Amino acid sequence: MARSKTFARPRVDFTLAAVVLSKAQWVIPVFVACLVAAKPSQTLGQTPASTGQFRITEKSADSLRTSILTGTDSVLVDGTLTLTDPRLVTVTDDGKTNLVFTASECFYDQDKKTIRSPGELSLSTGDGQMQLKGVGFSGNLAGPTLRVFGSVEARLDKKSRLPFGQAQQKTDTPSGEPELLQITSRQFELEPGQALFSGSVLVKDADGTLSSDSIAVGMREDDWEVQKIRAAGSVVLQAEQIKTTSEQADYDLLSGLIVLKGNPNWTMSERSGRANLLMIHRDSQTVNAEGDVYMKLPAGAKGEGGFLDFKGRKKEPSKAVEGRLLEIHSNIFLFQSPTEENIGFARYIGAVRLTRGEGRLQCSFLNVRLAKGGGGGNP
Repeated sequence: MARSKTFARPRVDFTLAAVVLSKAQWVIPVFVACLVAAKPSQTLGQTPASTGQFRITEKSADSLRTSILTGTDSVLVDGTLTLTDPRLVTVTDDGKTNLVFTASECFYDQDKKTIRSPGELSLSTGDGQMQLKGVGFSGNLAGPTLRVFGSVEARLDKKSRLPFGQAQQKTDTPSGEPELLQITSRQFELEPGQALFSGSVLVKDADGTLSSDSIAVGMREDDWEVQKIRAAGSVVLQAEQIKTTSEQADYDLLSGLIVLKGNPNWTMSERSGRANLLMIHRDSQTVNAEGDVYMKLPAGAKGEGGFLDFKGRKKEPSKAVEGRLLEIHSNIFLFQSPTEENIGFARYIGAVRLTRGEGRLQCSFLNVRLAKGGGGGNP
């Protein structure tokens, strides 16, 4: 019987192994290439490719202005552009610039038309009247709107008007030089026609300081020129020796009028007062208090505090009488500051009541003339 012998076939095994290995070597590079094509910025440490200079124009929602956003370089990642040296300019239909915004870098969402960054920024109104810087921001080109999240510092040119401090004409500032308000706060929001400072707001100028919970700056719609300022919430105004508190203070830059509402109170050394409404007109150097006016004045002081000399009881020492304060109630109080050329006055109108110690006086009208140069007064 013939015998058969079976031999191993190593060539066949080698051939199959070679075929399998060559297929794996082919599949792996193709798979890696697909990954690179799908997410080039996240594979093998590669950086996104630059798309070069950037420029886009966006019409505002109210169609009154156009926002132009540019960047010296831009990189696209997942639909968001990273802009280097971004610059945003808003222009009215007649070509007038009303806002200029710059930063070192920001992210721009092409779908939502928004910008954002944790970095620093600066902005200015077109006429340079208000300039601001801060850290961390977001905004929308369609507004345009902008919000700053921290370290807000702003400068506002008063254009020769004095919103805070005593009502007196400036003589020590050369004409043409700006008179600046310095404003600091935690946050800032900007939209057409209004800018809002909030969170521990502090305002400083050459005449004093003002603190409040928030300050709203009203601006003209067409060119964003500052028109009025409103401080709201725990308003404290300190100017030299005068301290005024209220819940709201409005200042109109055009008229030079300051209106304090919400139980305004004022103190100056031993003098103090309160009313429902207090108005200070800087240009005419007048003060007007209305509604439940109450004032407390030193009886021995010159001017409106010393015009009435109540006599005490016979056995009462004269020094005790002189030390008592004069209290005045009325419906309206008008004050005109005296100058070197003109006399001033202090007028109490409506249900006037004066009290010092046990002395009383009632009348419907009381006028105190203040001598030129700020001297004493006469009834």
